Amino acid sequence: ESNYKNKELIFIGRIHKVKGLERLLKAWDEIAMEFKNWKLTLIGPDQSNYMQKLKKITNFKKNRVKYLGSIYDKEKWQKLYNADLFIMPSDFENFGTSILEALSTGLPVIISDQAPWNKIEENQMGWLVENNYQSIKEKLKIALSASKKELKIMGKKGKFFSKSFDYKFIGNTLIGLYYKLQNNGKD
Repeated sequence: ESNYKNKELIFIGRIHKVKGLERLLKAWDEIAMEFKNWKLTLIGPDQSNYMQKLKKITNFKKNRVKYLGSIYDKEKWQKLYNADLFIMPSDFENFGTSILEALSTGLPVIISDQAPWNKIEENQMGWLVENNYQSIKEKLKIALSASKKELKIMGKKGKFFSKSFDYKFIGNTLIGLYYKLQNNGKD
């Protein structure tokens, strides 16, 4: 079951040095051939043309890395709902809205231990990584080896946790999403 087709690891955030993307891509470059049924999707605004530097770290086409630029609203939520795993290996996060959004859609997460989400591993909603590529690589190998069922169970725990964390934020976001979906994306 762990080899079901076309699994997606997703990052949503600013394409910026502090987000740990160089470490992520270095780790991905070393394990991509081992996990050929996984692709990595990067979403967010490219700050200071940082993507040019990132594209030198790994062969995006060969290693199934896609950069989609900035996407918002319905399209962003669809990407989250369709993904299998979320990653945010930042140097630090004050809060990490995209982490909460990922949890709220039932995605297990791989996040920096410098984000204020230290209950992630303890509550089996994902994995914490240190700010080095070796730690990211080790946790990616564990996460990408998990079965679809294991990821779904973790995702359900994260979804439940996110509801208790800030029900108004999630409720309002989902109500807005449902209205948009009902109206074919129009406000």
